[in-house]
Amino acid sequence: MKYLQKLVVGCLILAPLNLLAQNPFGINEKDTNQTRDIYGYDSRREAKLYDYDGYTSAVMTSMKASEFNGSSAYGWTLEEYLKKSFKVDKVDATVRFRNQPAMGGCTGFLIAPDIMVTAGHCISSDQHEITDGKVVFHKSYFNKYGDFTYNQKKWVFDYTNDISMTKKSLKSGEEYYVATIPTSNQYTVKRVLKSVLDNKRNLDYAVIQLDRPTSRDPFRFRTGAKIAKGDNLAMIGSPSGLPLKLSDGAKVTINSGDTWFGTNLDAFGGNSGGPVYNKAGQNLIEGILVRGRIDKGLKGFYVDESCGCVKEVKYENNESESILDDFGIPVSQMSTEVQRITSIPLSVKALAVYNNFKYAIDNNNKDRFDKWTIYTWAFTNDTTGWFRDAVSGEPIGVMAIKKGRTEMFKSLVDLGMHVDLDLGGGKTMLYHAIEQRNLAAVKHILKQGYDLELKDEYNNTAIHWALKYGTTEIINEVIRNGANVNAKNRWGETPLHVAVAKWNMEAVRLLIQNGADPSTPDGSGKTPRKKAKGIKFKDAARYLKKAEKGKL
Repeated sequence: MKYLQKLVVGCLILAPLNLLAQNPFGINEKDTNQTRDIYGYDSRREAKLYDYDGYTSAVMTSMKASEFNGSSAYGWTLEEYLKKSFKVDKVDATVRFRNQPAMGGCTGFLIAPDIMVTAGHCISSDQHEITDGKVVFHKSYFNKYGDFTYNQKKWVFDYTNDISMTKKSLKSGEEYYVATIPTSNQYTVKRVLKSVLDNKRNLDYAVIQLDRPTSRDPFRFRTGAKIAKGDNLAMIGSPSGLPLKLSDGAKVTINSGDTWFGTNLDAFGGNSGGPVYNKAGQNLIEGILVRGRIDKGLKGFYVDESCGCVKEVKYENNESESILDDFGIPVSQMSTEVQRITSIPLSVKALAVYNNFKYAIDNNNKDRFDKWTIYTWAFTNDTTGWFRDAVSGEPIGVMAIKKGRTEMFKSLVDLGMHVDLDLGGGKTMLYHAIEQRNLAAVKHILKQGYDLELKDEYNNTAIHWALKYGTTEIINEVIRNGANVNAKNRWGETPLHVAVAKWNMEAVRLLIQNGADPSTPDGSGKTPRKKAKGIKFKDAARYLKKAEKGKL
């Protein structure tokens, strides 16, 4: 389309027509990564009109950066693409959506505000593995400048049938589109978190960090076990580069593979990388569309010699083929292949879940927060090694407390978050609740039966924390729940010593009234009264003197 752009702006350039096509439907006979077909009735519909739970807004389409000029993108219609690709003059009238633009390449979908999933072959058609932006192995997918060619693509949102499009014609009569895609909907790759295309291991997926986060609601995804054979499936994608289409009415037909399963989804090139989700229950993502059946050697379209025209490949929608699953027939020969989302390392998915919680907490979005609480492992195990290695931020519960999201925090506790785990230096969730002076959170933690004898690295207990950072109400709540008012820290300081050091007369009285011993010395031999005299806290010194003599 770079050629087309130059024509549009008035520059005369001569180039072979076969160089203009993005080829989103896999015409290369040696490439089976982009094969697609229709099973029985073509179920593809406009995704924007038949959306499930707003999922269409979280689906992205790749386009060549060279085909953009600001918010304008240039592309042929599907009919023109097919004519050029197959070198024929006619496309059969039965080919659906032939008058729509075919600007898209691959499909991708959000699993976090800044994390997108697609197929590995959408990042590179060569066998490869990339981890955290570093190449583990790769053949030759570099351009002449030594850069990965995926950096020459944009990923866009809202590539649907209702975007603003203007149909234009060249002098030759060929029709093309100028589509308006706001720059706010255009994204690029910041970093490849993980991308693998490995035929031996049957892996074909990529997880991408976008150049900036978005407020769109991401997909949730399966993190364990398998989808059941026969479960109902749906998919969103850009078949043949068309605006996003929904395809449903499909089932899991082959389920024996560890990293993939087979379906009878209606899909074409351009659907690669698209979300395949389970229509039952929570509509979780089950996998990534990666390729179609190749038993007839066809690529989604073919030339019918009887009419000299391009037609769509169609198969009988016959589920009897799924019985061959029991005999180990390769899935790519018998059905549309889907990479299981569970193939993606748990550490990457943990980062995605964490980022969704962070977004919800930062933006006080309770609905979004509640949606992601199905991943209880993210906050019940958030101090375990594998989880802390995956994320670099604070535990989710601490984030909620520090942002003042008390109801979110209480929900986490009610769903099983451990409030007594050491989050570093012996500090627990109670420490952070006290530090933030969040009385409601403190009460909710104590209601769980929190062990008030737990100590931090300096042997401070909850009552020490309360006196250093909390309010009178928090101090009283900790005492009321059975805190040891005579506990000593590393320096031998009792709660009374801390209350004096903080010039908290109300706390001094409260501690004495609840059994604190005023005559206990600290590590340097000073009693609370001597400490009060030393800092000229006269009211406390007089009060503690009476307490020592039992004259209160």
